Amino acid sequence: SASETLRSMPVDDYLQAAGAASRAIAADRPSSQGWGPQPFWFEPTAGEAGLPVQPFDMTRPDRIADVPVICGTTLNELPPSMNAPEIEEMDWTALSERLEQDLGDRTEAAIAAARQDYPDASPADVLSLVSSRRFRVQAVELAERLAGRYEAGSGAPVWQYIFAWQTPLFDGRPRAFHTSDVPFVFHNTDLVDTQTGGGPEPRALADHMTGHWAAFARHGNPNGAFVGDPAWPRFSTDNRATMIFDTRSTVMPAPDAALLSVLKQTLP
Repeated sequence: SASETLRSMPVDDYLQAAGAASRAIAADRPSSQGWGPQPFWFEPTAGEAGLPVQPFDMTRPDRIADVPVICGTTLNELPPSMNAPEIEEMDWTALSERLEQDLGDRTEAAIAAARQDYPDASPADVLSLVSSRRFRVQAVELAERLAGRYEAGSGAPVWQYIFAWQTPLFDGRPRAFHTSDVPFVFHNTDLVDTQTGGGPEPRALADHMTGHWAAFARHGNPNGAFVGDPAWPRFSTDNRATMIFDTRSTVMPAPDAALLSVLKQTLP
């Protein structure tokens, strides 16, 4: 079988084949798909014994376990200037020209929506929000589907978050990058000080986040007696409550509704 062939393949042969596959996909799926310059990872495929169906296949509600869910994203999943400091100097005209390659006639609407939802955003900030759109759109769509199922009398509640804390390292260019929330959930911000900078500020946010995740693991609800303010309301199709984790965390209803309404139209 294909899986047996992969398991027995020498690592060098696998890496060479994987690289060729990534380049072939990149040629057929340009950066307009919202993943960055090229796809660079693989994902499990449903249909094998270990994963017979997609876990959140809404056409198969019998396959969806009635367990609560936390889902969310980091604010800037794919920060464009991490290895390109010059992007920080981009102006709005240059941003429009760059995004037009991806968004076409939706470019100006996307920029206007981003600035409506994030009034203090720079052109580089907006570029990161648009480049990361698939992550955010899919997280919200999943929450909406699960909340709708719960409100219809089946399934379990869902809680949504955006991790917005931005690392001070590297002049702040990485922002709230992909997986930057993980050390905070597991309370090891000092162990990964090359990402967080370490110290009391990230540790305090880790206290807050770890409390929510521990309460969720224990009770199926990320709120509890040992979790500080603010309380984390469940996501519903009406309020779309979203926890914004930052130095000072807040809860907002649909914090990026204007931007999402445009970005959803830019994905296949």
